Amino acid sequence: MSVSKALTACLLSLSSLAGHCFAQTQDSSALNIAAGKALFDKNWVSAPASTQSSDGLGPYYDARSCAACHPAGGSGAFPDSLTQVIDDPFYGRQLQRHAVAGLPAELDSQHPLAHQGSRRLSPPLAGSYLFELVAETTLQALADPDDRDGNGISGRVAGRYGYKADIATLAQQIGKAFSIDMGLGNTFYPSPWGDCTSRQTACLQLPAGALANDTEVSASVIPLLESWLRSLPLPPPPAATEPLFSEFGCDGCHVPILPAPGASLHGWTDLLLHDMGPALAADLPASSAMADTSEWRTTALWGLGRRMHYLHDGRADSLEAAIGLHGGEAEASRHAYERATKLQREQLLGFLQGL
Repeated sequence: MSVSKALTACLLSLSSLAGHCFAQTQDSSALNIAAGKALFDKNWVSAPASTQSSDGLGPYYDARSCAACHPAGGSGAFPDSLTQVIDDPFYGRQLQRHAVAGLPAELDSQHPLAHQGSRRLSPPLAGSYLFELVAETTLQALADPDDRDGNGISGRVAGRYGYKADIATLAQQIGKAFSIDMGLGNTFYPSPWGDCTSRQTACLQLPAGALANDTEVSASVIPLLESWLRSLPLPPPPAATEPLFSEFGCDGCHVPILPAPGASLHGWTDLLLHDMGPALAADLPASSAMADTSEWRTTALWGLGRRMHYLHDGRADSLEAAIGLHGGEAEASRHAYERATKLQREQLLGFLQGL
C-alpha cells in the first residue's frame, strides 16, 4: 500500500491512530507525523463513551486536547492557557479548571489551599526535542552550583523539561501532560484518575477509559506525538549576535548554542536551574519538587519575537518588564540593562525581538 493510501486508511479511525498505524507503517515518517498531528489536535471525552480509543478524559482536567494549550505547537494563549500548580495534599499537583459531568469542580470546593501556587503558561514546543539530546557532560561543564568562579551565577543540572526541570525526557513530559492536564492514564503515569488524590473519593469512584491492565492512552500514542513534534520547523537563528547580550551577562544563563547530535541547539538556554530571586518565587511547599521555589530552568529564547507574554506565568507583557523582574543570579544582568543608555536598551530589545 502506498504511503498516501495508508495515511488515508489510518486517519479514518482514531482507534487506528492509537496503535495500528504506527505498528504497521513504522518506516513511513510522513504517516507517523500526520498521525501524531491528528492525535495532538483530537478532543478526548469522558468515559464511558462509544469510542473507547477517545475516552478517559478527567475526571478533573484543564484541557481536552494538546492543541488547546499549545495551538499549532506554539505557546498558549494568555490568560486562557494558564494552569495553576499548587502541590496540594487534597487537590493534587494542579487546581483543575474543569470536571466531568456529575463531579463538582475543584474551583468550587470549600477546601482551603495551603499555598496559592504558581501559574504556568504553556511554552512553545518547536525544537524542544533537542533538549534531551544535549549531552549530560555538556551541562555539567556549564553548571557551577557552588559559584566557584564568583560571577554570581551558579546553575545546576536537573531535568530537561518543565519550568522546574523536573522531567528528563520529551516522552515523559508528554505523559505528564496527558495525566495532569487531561486526566489520561499512560505508560509513564498509568492512573486513569489523573491528578486525583486519595482524599478525592468521588473522583476515584468514576469509571476509567481503559480496560484492566491497560492505559487510556495506548503505548504507541506518545511516539507518534514525538514524531510530529520533531517535524515542527525550528526557529531560525539570528543573522548576528548583539554584543550587548554578552556584555550585560545575559549569556551567562541564556547560552546561545549547545551542541547536540545532528543539529546544534540554537536555543539561548543552558537548560540549568537558576535562582531567579524572590519576585519570581512560586508560592509552593518548599519540599514539593527538586527545585527550590525561586529556581527555574533557563527558558529558551528562540522564537521570542513571536510571543506576547513572557516569563513562566506570562505576567510580563513586554520584554523590558520581564527583564525588570529578573533577580537572584540574574540581578547583575538586570542592573547592567538598567544602567545602559536608552540606545543600548533599544539595541538589546530589538535583538531579542528578532530571535
